[in-house]
Amino acid sequence: MVLTKIIQKSGVGKQNLSLALTTATTIMVNITITESVSAAALIQGAKNPVDITWQASTIHGFDFIANSDNLTLTSLGFWDSNSDGFFQNGSFQVGLWETATQNLLGSVIIDSNSTLDESITITNGFGVPSVPGVPGQYRYEDLASAVDLTNGTTYSLTFQTGPNSFPQNDSLVLSSNISDTQFNEDNTFNSNITFLNQRRFLDNAGFLFPTNVFGSAIPGQINARFASATVTTPETSATVGIIALGLLGLGGIKGKKDKGEA
Repeated sequence: MVLTKIIQKSGVGKQNLSLALTTATTIMVNITITESVSAAALIQGAKNPVDITWQASTIHGFDFIANSDNLTLTSLGFWDSNSDGFFQNGSFQVGLWETATQNLLGSVIIDSNSTLDESITITNGFGVPSVPGVPGQYRYEDLASAVDLTNGTTYSLTFQTGPNSFPQNDSLVLSSNISDTQFNEDNTFNSNITFLNQRRFLDNAGFLFPTNVFGSAIPGQINARFASATVTTPETSATVGIIALGLLGLGGIKGKKDKGEA
């Protein structure tokens, strides 16, 4: 709204005063906030792994909940002690399941030639007072088709030990029989998931969904990596108040005299 007023000052002459007022206006503003979800691993660190080994021909795993619709799982990993190849030159099947349906969403075979990710090193719980444990890193294989995770859905990541029991220095177990609070203090997980403090288990030489659940021996042997994602906010309305005052003919400028004035 623009107001223009003509002010007549007696004996001085005419002086034009332009007063511009722009009222507060509600406008639609498209706000795009991009949040980078890195290609970080699901398990990112462990402070207090325990000294437990895996038996031959058994299936183990853990459950986690996706906390975003913008997560794409691209590769699965297996922990390699000393990062020098698997014992007995073994190979291991790792798979991702939708927990509620027990539907296998994808699996890979990982061996000593699989790609080693050097960004995360975790030391296992095997050792004596003079030997703190064995450090290792994860080897990864890409899934044939990446899996888009659904917010609020629970998934299970599992592995088959194969025909040989694991030596102590080749096993990685995050914890056993501790509270959820202590579990989350001892371990570091991707912030876009909720890691459940429980282990899945099945005594079987095949690759089936492990239906048994225990609160002990949570495996850190397996891992997964996510692709980058972008989170965008919807458009938002905002109220913007603008007041513009334009005073013309003032500010030390004298008004013009009428024609004929001295």
